Amino acid sequence: MLYKEIIQNSFEWKELRYRKIGGSSAEKVMANLGKPVMNSAIFAEVLGEFCEDYEFEEGGFLSVDVNRGNELEPIARFEFQRIYGKSVFEIGWAESSIFTGISPDGIIGDIALIDDIVDVEEAIEIKCPSRTTYAKYLIDNSIAITDYAWQIVTYFLVFKNLKKLNLFIYRPENTIASHILIELTRESIVMANKTKGGTIDNLCKELHERQKELLIAINYRIIELSKPSNNF
Repeated sequence: MLYKEIIQNSFEWKELRYRKIGGSSAEKVMANLGKPVMNSAIFAEVLGEFCEDYEFEEGGFLSVDVNRGNELEPIARFEFQRIYGKSVFEIGWAESSIFTGISPDGIIGDIALIDDIVDVEEAIEIKCPSRTTYAKYLIDNSIAITDYAWQIVTYFLVFKNLKKLNLFIYRPENTIASHILIELTRESIVMANKTKGGTIDNLCKELHERQKELLIAINYRIIELSKPSNNF
């Protein structure tokens, strides 16, 4: 399902994402592979959400990098359209299940013909890194792919017919190259870390299974915690 009218970072957007795994949290889900999912970095966080109704919280401290990204993302989106001649449309949220979704930086194509997630064939993910990080990406593009591997995979997991994801890395201060464009397909080989890799299609299956395990574990824990003997 696509939520075209929802504005990212709004009250409605935050409420919609509550109790769901998005692109930015996928890396936490996949942490500690080979160990029980309850050991994943995100287990307590998601369990806490399932134990409480949504309550709006004012945004906390935002790092310099996050603020930079928020300021430059609209400019980067415009530059991508200008350079590559593609129309990019913003939407608030897209989800493929009650537990899995993503807030894309843009979907590409004729918005009038895009009514559901299965209609999305091309999208864009924008990054605006620091000077040092950008220099590393210029030297070796694969470092950027590894840094955002599970977020990239989430795009292909949510958008079932996605054919291409444009990873657009933007740093206007750089006088040699103000941007890097990495085009990714389901057949692209991605190294999620030094030892874990594979095609995006195969990694989608692994992420999907891990998320299923997480949801099952959360529901089990809620049942256990709800037993009278556990009420103090």
